[in-house]
Amino acid sequence: MLFKSLVILVNTMRGWLRADPVDSKVHSRRSQRLESTFRRLEKRRVFAVDAFFVAGALEIEVTNVGQTNANLLADGTDFFVDNNDNLTYELVEVRGSIADLQSVRAFSLQSIGRFFWNGDFSLAPLAIPLGSGEVVRSEGLSEVHLQADFTAAGNVAINAINTIDFDATIVIQNNLNAAVFPTGTIVDGANADIHVLGDAVLQSQASILLADDPSASWVVDGLTKVESLANIELGLGGSWDSDTLTANAIDIRVLELNDISLQTAIASGDFELTANGSVSDEAGANIIVGGAANLNATGLIQLADNATDVLNVSGAVSLIS
Repeated sequence: MLFKSLVILVNTMRGWLRADPVDSKVHSRRSQRLESTFRRLEKRRVFAVDAFFVAGALEIEVTNVGQTNANLLADGTDFFVDNNDNLTYELVEVRGSIADLQSVRAFSLQSIGRFFWNGDFSLAPLAIPLGSGEVVRSEGLSEVHLQADFTAAGNVAINAINTIDFDATIVIQNNLNAAVFPTGTIVDGANADIHVLGDAVLQSQASILLADDPSASWVVDGLTKVESLANIELGLGGSWDSDTLTANAIDIRVLELNDISLQTAIASGDFELTANGSVSDEAGANIIVGGAANLNATGLIQLADNATDVLNVSGAVSLIS
């Protein structure tokens, strides 16, 4: 009797220790599903673009921890900063009303990244300057592409390492300062319609080619200062209208829409100027040409008429009026 009881107890314990086949199958299926899920997870994408929008001031910083294209886009009456370069708004991205946008700063402390500004931002002017004094400013970025329509009720300063591209309707009610160093150039596109009510300073070590497309237009009401270690070409295909010009380059070629006054023109190569109006110079003008000088105007050409003016041309001179 005792032996029979021991056998029953051992068999019972074996039942407790033996896994239930049904439970084992369920556990196996769950493990397979979990393993499959883990295998499908993608590596988390790291964003290199940080954006902050506080009291109307938008700041966009490009760092070196991920993809480095920063996009500022218009979405109807709103804007958003696309920080993963998919050109689509996501909940983690900074968004705001264009009417509340007062200033824009895009920058990089690591001297990397490309900034693309696209869309229609003309709903309200950018009117409250940053601490540096501008309502629009870029610095430390490799490329800056201004492809958005906007009005700046203040100064605009665009600095880049390789490229500055103007390709939109842009009204700057004060001054524009655009500089590309150490390499690269300043260019525009077919949609460029730029009006600077103050002065414009454009500087680059490479060639500066502006208003070379038939539909591109530049108007500068104040002084235009253009400096390049290569060549300067203004308005050769499109429309260029500058009130007063200072230019320094190897070769300088300008097709002016109206009257123009020269303050400085220093060309180690040739200097060509065609104006649909008169050509004159400012008091104390400095015009030095290492090659040939060709000036054509529909109006009067009047140069070096002040005792302090300097006019020196090493090559051939052609004046047609």
